[in-house]
Amino acid sequence: MRLALPVSGNYAYSKTLYNVLKGYLTPNSRLNILAGVSVFLGNNFEVINVLKKFDVTGFPQGDYVYISFPFGVNGSSYVVMKINSIYLVGENGAYLVPIEDKVIDEVSGGQIPFFKFIQDHGPIRQYLELVKNEEAFIMPANQQVNVPQDVVARSLLGRVIGMYRLADYLGQGGVAYVFKAESRGKEYVVKIPKSDYENLEAYLMSLLSEASAIISMSADQRIVKVYAVHVDTNILEYINDQQAYYLYPPYIVMEYLRGGDLKKYMENPAFTSSKYWKYIAYYILYYVSDALRVIHSKGYAHLDVKPANILIVKPYSTPEELYADLTQYLVVKLGDLGASTRIREQITLLSPEYSPPDEVEYMVKGKGARPLMDIFSLGMTFLKILDPKIQRPDLQYIVSAISDVRGDKDRVMQLLSYSSSVLSNWNPPVLDTLEPEIKELVLKMITPSLYSRPTAKEVRDTIAKYIRLPYQ
Repeated sequence: MRLALPVSGNYAYSKTLYNVLKGYLTPNSRLNILAGVSVFLGNNFEVINVLKKFDVTGFPQGDYVYISFPFGVNGSSYVVMKINSIYLVGENGAYLVPIEDKVIDEVSGGQIPFFKFIQDHGPIRQYLELVKNEEAFIMPANQQVNVPQDVVARSLLGRVIGMYRLADYLGQGGVAYVFKAESRGKEYVVKIPKSDYENLEAYLMSLLSEASAIISMSADQRIVKVYAVHVDTNILEYINDQQAYYLYPPYIVMEYLRGGDLKKYMENPAFTSSKYWKYIAYYILYYVSDALRVIHSKGYAHLDVKPANILIVKPYSTPEELYADLTQYLVVKLGDLGASTRIREQITLLSPEYSPPDEVEYMVKGKGARPLMDIFSLGMTFLKILDPKIQRPDLQYIVSAISDVRGDKDRVMQLLSYSSSVLSNWNPPVLDTLEPEIKELVLKMITPSLYSRPTAKEVRDTIAKYIRLPYQ
């Protein structure tokens, strides 16, 4: 095992590092250290020896310095400046160890001696233990790795959670970090709920109680498959202790679809400006409404319908290819059943861009989830697909209401009244590009009146008239 740090910026080490690390290295480990070092010599900083470019795909590129420990600078047990991250480096890859800015400043300012920092700092100690116990792995050099900016997400990358190695970072939402994972040669998606999510305890208890139903529903081909929901109730004691929480976090394991989510296609002008795009949107509306029909028939509401949760089975480089396959195969699936809630049970998740006013109201009043809330979210999603730049006109009221949902209830209800009033009069211009029946359907879907919306089956049956269904 070796250590690597980028030369750019000021970096510093103590020769004590060698002795500290030695205890974590096996007899077969390489004891030479690859490290970015600036050595304190009087009042000057000096790079000792620049090595060739450090070339590990997906990690920061740049010059690195080589040094063997213990290094022979006179009395240099004290070398200190700013550190950003450590990369545990093997022959073919690297594993990232982040260091928080607060701690960097403490080390740089001399409040914490470097050897004590290595010995006492939780994440560093944790990662070294994980590597020692083979619960963390070296990232392959031939694999493109997205390194997250978020310190916690970086701390999870490369870890083994259960039987799944977190091999790549896919992103994050308001509730969870999302990773591509590997296990026994197969690829999965693993979602790890954030410890600072406001409704975390209620969310985890809901996941725990509904785990078998979520897995059962996901067996349907229209829905992204869920393989595992792991929640140990003991972790609830450590919600406020990030180090303990993320050492053994709760997680959801799902099917990995190589096409990614719909958002990336919506951000590609080659797709959205195509003559096929409107009809691609029609097919997506059909398939997602059909998936919702299944979920609602099982007694659940999805509660998080949005482009990021609509997944494409395989990647497409042109809209023509995507359109052609949509007419022949089921290549669109609805994902993320993690927010799914039994009808009339407590609502724990809200998405400002896609949640209807009544979902916020029912959360405040404790009335619980309703299937027709998903129809509003699907209508908003459909509009966003047709015109990715569109913004719901009541967004400011919804955002304010959600932010105050645990505060002044009267103010929340007033904001929701404003929201409903604005939505009632909204007629987005993009609807004029649609057939009259579809325009009328969408306006009913996004009405603020809960029980005036069509059912998922009604949405599916209406849009089916305007597409060529597979196998017809």
